[in-house]
Amino acid sequence: MCHAFFNDSRFYQFLFRIDQEIADEAQSEGCAHCGSTLHVAHYPRKPRGIRCALDETYERRLSFCCATEGCRRRCTPPSVRFLGRKVYLGVLVILVTAMEYGLSAKRRQQLIEQLDLYPQTLARWRRWWRTIFPASRCWQANRGHFMPPVDVSQLPGVLLGRLSGKDLLQHPPAGEGLLRHPLEGVRAQSFSRPPFFRHSSQALTMAQNRSAVTSAS
Repeated sequence: MCHAFFNDSRFYQFLFRIDQEIADEAQSEGCAHCGSTLHVAHYPRKPRGIRCALDETYERRLSFCCATEGCRRRCTPPSVRFLGRKVYLGVLVILVTAMEYGLSAKRRQQLIEQLDLYPQTLARWRRWWRTIFPASRCWQANRGHFMPPVDVSQLPGVLLGRLSGKDLLQHPPAGEGLLRHPLEGVRAQSFSRPPFFRHSSQALTMAQNRSAVTSAS
């Protein structure tokens, strides 16, 4: 059943650990503008849809602020949990939109009710994948890495089919931008690549595997 995956708290704890490692790395590098120390300055989030599976770590987005007077620039590292300012978690925006076409009308309605979604919300997500994402700098810079070319009318499902954890580790140029944009929507400063690639690949593969099991049940 759909709830078997979306209500699995272990998966969301795993995503938080990824975010924490990315945040620790960003803080250790200091302010990108002046090189000064970064102080903790997390800000609140209230994700919708799966509150029963989330703990208090999902009530905040990991972020920092420069300690130097006159700078005080904010640094918000990439996240595999949040998709920009969307109130639903990034994993829901990606997987629900991809899964929708393989569901019967009854299962689709169950998913909508379980995640407290409106049909209009799903329609907006589909438009985002079909129109806004293909026009983004992220996609324009990375689409050439896929042969044969990706049919944007089939996003995001076709993209999940192309990006496995193994592929991301073997082909990081395509993996970096495409994971950073759909999963968190942040044009952040450069962070060291290996931890982000390694853990984002693991998260994507884990989500794909659990989603496949769910769809087959």
